[in-house]
Amino acid sequence: MKHAFPSKTEYQTRQATDVRRNWTSLSRDLDKHGTVEIRSNSHVVAYILSPEAHTALLQAATATTSTHADKIAALNAKFDAHLAGLKAPDLAKKLGKVLAGDGLPKTKRKAGSTF
Repeated sequence: MKHAFPSKTEYQTRQATDVRRNWTSLSRDLDKHGTVEIRSNSHVVAYILSPEAHTALLQAATATTSTHADKIAALNAKFDAHLAGLKAPDLAKKLGKVLAGDGLPKTKRKAGSTF
């Protein structure tokens, strides 16, 4: 039985005292809902997952990790491409020309069709 992950407000909630006294009903709730929230004095103390919900959680985490790994690999490839451009043999000559200038264009610009 595959369980979807419920939103936090949809968890089956049980009191810790009830869980201690009636473990069998907790097992039934796990079979039915997949995840049970345990509370003590109105505070959440635990979430109990069924084996199916636990497996689904692990699969979702693995999928997210591999998606992030793919994005990081793409960023690494893009960075390596930029880095390779910086290692070009004529880069020093081009960069020297840029740095030697005063930053102003060498020819006079005229207003044209794009101005």
